[in-house]
Amino acid sequence: MIVEIGLFRVEPSSLDSFQPIAQDIRRAFAEQSIPGLGSFHMGPALEDPSRWTVIVAWQTLQDHRSFVASPEGQRQQKLLEPYMSETPEILHLSLPEVVGGLS
Repeated sequence: MIVEIGLFRVEPSSLDSFQPIAQDIRRAFAEQSIPGLGSFHMGPALEDPSRWTVIVAWQTLQDHRSFVASPEGQRQQKLLEPYMSETPEILHLSLPEVVGGLS
């Protein structure tokens, strides 16, 4: 299992208008059959609602790369870009021991 962790910041003045974007992305991951997807989680930090984290479990790193290059991955990137106030930090971890822990 590959776990992708994305950290990004939304301008505080844009938080209200960002909510429908976040819901759209959550819905897309929930409703679409995305090859290699194990689980998807996205939400703001309790301490600072302008700091967001995305945690995605993928079967392989190639599954993640294929999604990023897909029409849906490109659509989501375009939705997010106007709201990010800085370059996101993206990490990929190989965590085979948490296969069932991220569902």
